[in-house]
Amino acid sequence: MRRAGIALSCFLALGVAAWADGTRYVYEIRALGSAGTDPWSMNMAVAAEAARAYAPVSFKRTGTAVSFAMDTELSLSLGPESELERSAERVLVRRAVTIRGERVLPKARKKARIRFSLSDLMAEDGKAARSPLEYALAKAVEASRYASGRAWVVSAEYDGAGRFMVVVALTDR
Repeated sequence: MRRAGIALSCFLALGVAAWADGTRYVYEIRALGSAGTDPWSMNMAVAAEAARAYAPVSFKRTGTAVSFAMDTELSLSLGPESELERSAERVLVRRAVTIRGERVLPKARKKARIRFSLSDLMAEDGKAARSPLEYALAKAVEASRYASGRAWVVSAEYDGAGRFMVVVALTDR
């Protein structure tokens, strides 16, 4: 019996390690012809987006405003980038990101499935119009009853037909 328990513990540890070092995708909407299209700026934006979305961030909601603050450290490597959609003014890109050495995630008290279209995102003003994952985080927090807590993206998919589906985990602790 003890061997079975040890084997199960090893299996679970391997499963957690595999999850922690998995590949995820960051989506970014870039304005064509802008000054911020040099490789360094683009890569730093992707790294910041991955850190904001996939690591738990603290949030605080005051009225209709939602603010986020990073409270963790992580290591990541950037993978291939692919163009998903293009218009005369913008391009939607997806970048593979591998996050290493993540700490154990907090236990989610709630998960929200946030569905929205690319046109919904473009109708937003400011930063949210460039960041589908941050948009999903904000929508999940707004839909929750929590005034503060932590939130992170569990998964994000783009269907190629203009629609995103993002699963966001939330906790009020």
